[in-house]
Amino acid sequence: MDEGTLGIFILAALIIGFSVVCHWKIHHFWIATALATLSATLLFQVIAYIQLGYLDPFFLTAFFVSVFWALVGALIIGYLMRRKKQSEASNDAI
Repeated sequence: MDEGTLGIFILAALIIGFSVVCHWKIHHFWIATALATLSATLLFQVIAYIQLGYLDPFFLTAFFVSVFWALVGALIIGYLMRRKKQSEASNDAI
């Protein structure tokens, strides 16, 4: 597995992990989404910095691309978790 593919898998794992935890613990949708997006992106960039040993010259480009995908992932996971909570609440009401 090359470095690019491994980086994508690491970013995806961070997005999923932070999104699930943030949307589970924080009840406000947009705050949880923002926190998950920023946390996953910042940790990914720190990992990339540690792995390279220096700050990538395209750091800002990579940061904004990571923010975009982390936001998309956090929104999707947050939506799915919100629907699951709502269906559980409606099932409990019956």
